[in-house]
Amino acid sequence: MDKGRIKKYKNISKITVLIVGLVLLLGTSYAVFKVITRGEEENTISAGKLDLRIDHEQDEITLEKAYPMKDEEGIKTKPYTFDVVNDGTIDAMYD
Repeated sequence: MDKGRIKKYKNISKITVLIVGLVLLLGTSYAVFKVITRGEEENTISAGKLDLRIDHEQDEITLEKAYPMKDEEGIKTKPYTFDVVNDGTIDAMYD
């Protein structure tokens, strides 16, 4: 092989290694920062000084009469109510 082809293959291999490295970095970053929490009663999510707690008044969410309905019908049903409480020192916007 001539030197031009060797240089071309080295450049292609460097680019391939760079792309594979970026994909691995993004994949592991996503896996590390993805959080799934499941609980029976109180759920608390903490990140630094942000501390959110979800308080609910009911024991369970019922799907009774939960078929697709118009907004007018849905307003007449019993809602599931809960409060999002920020016990931390960081202000947060959430809906």
